[in-house]
Amino acid sequence: MKSNIIKGLQFLLFLSIGLGILYYLYYTSNASYQEQLIAEGKPPQDYLVKLGQDFAGVNYFWIGMVVLVYLASNVSRAIRWKMLLDPLKTAQGDGVPKVRFHNAFFATLINYVVNSVFPRAGEVARCGVIRAYEGISLEKVLGTVFLDRVLDVVMLALMMGLALLLEFDNLWGYLSENAFQSEDGQSSGLPIWIWIGMGVILLCGILFFVFRKQLMQTAMYKKIESLVMGFVAGLRSIQQLNNPLAFVAHTIFIWLMYYLMLYLAFFAFAPTEHLSMSAGLLVFVFGALGIVVPSPGGIGSYQFFVSTALVSFYSLNQADALSFANIAFAAPFLCNIIFGILAFVLLPVFNGGKKS
Repeated sequence: MKSNIIKGLQFLLFLSIGLGILYYLYYTSNASYQEQLIAEGKPPQDYLVKLGQDFAGVNYFWIGMVVLVYLASNVSRAIRWKMLLDPLKTAQGDGVPKVRFHNAFFATLINYVVNSVFPRAGEVARCGVIRAYEGISLEKVLGTVFLDRVLDVVMLALMMGLALLLEFDNLWGYLSENAFQSEDGQSSGLPIWIWIGMGVILLCGILFFVFRKQLMQTAMYKKIESLVMGFVAGLRSIQQLNNPLAFVAHTIFIWLMYYLMLYLAFFAFAPTEHLSMSAGLLVFVFGALGIVVPSPGGIGSYQFFVSTALVSFYSLNQADALSFANIAFAAPFLCNIIFGILAFVLLPVFNGGKKS
């Protein structure tokens, strides 16, 4: 009972943060939109009216493509996860040599719908599905989920590096115009906050070197060391799979589909249809960082990061940038809810109502 109350309060807290961010974005976008209308000699109109018009004017063919890409990514993720689960199932020797695909697929969809309500709880939920319908212990399934998340971190880091490489000119141009200039427009070198950050990092490095023996005995250090060792062990375990190349191929495919979910949405909205694939990659990375923030489904934080990237690097006006962020967010979010609920309904049907 107590844990349920805590989870409920956490949900309300994170939802409030997400909605607060959305309200802030609405407030600033509405003000910017009013200035734009005045400059164009048009009568005032609330931004929410424009948002409704933007959704009505979306090219839903491309939204349909986003949905297909969403399903493709989850089919691939389920197959990849099944490759990790199959050896655990085989070791049980219970007459069913491999994990059934539909259970891995439905568990993957359930993961997303639960995360949309209780951030980070979806991983536990999908482990519970496999334990209930495949009879694999929760501890063992959690190990596969840990590796799953390790790979997500690695892929996100690679995507960030690729975005930095391909869009370096835009990033550096923005920093040069905003971070590296004084109020009179003259170059001011590195801003003070960068010097402070570099100084803090250097100081931490020196302190760690001087007191490393004492720090290595602390519980915090041992916990971090354990996480790092688990991270490395998880990556090495890929070598033990029957088909590691297929596993890596699925990992790349999953994140390619994630990227396409954002890039294809560009074509659904007129103000963004001209943006390049590399621009899509940079905006995708910003959006992924927004999803990492523990608001339900990334509500608010996703829109903030995506609209900020579009305004800062590609000169979209604030109103159009926020409209696109909402359009790009809505399709996957609704897919998470709809397909996740369907998975809950179909899971016992496909298993004949029986659990292991």
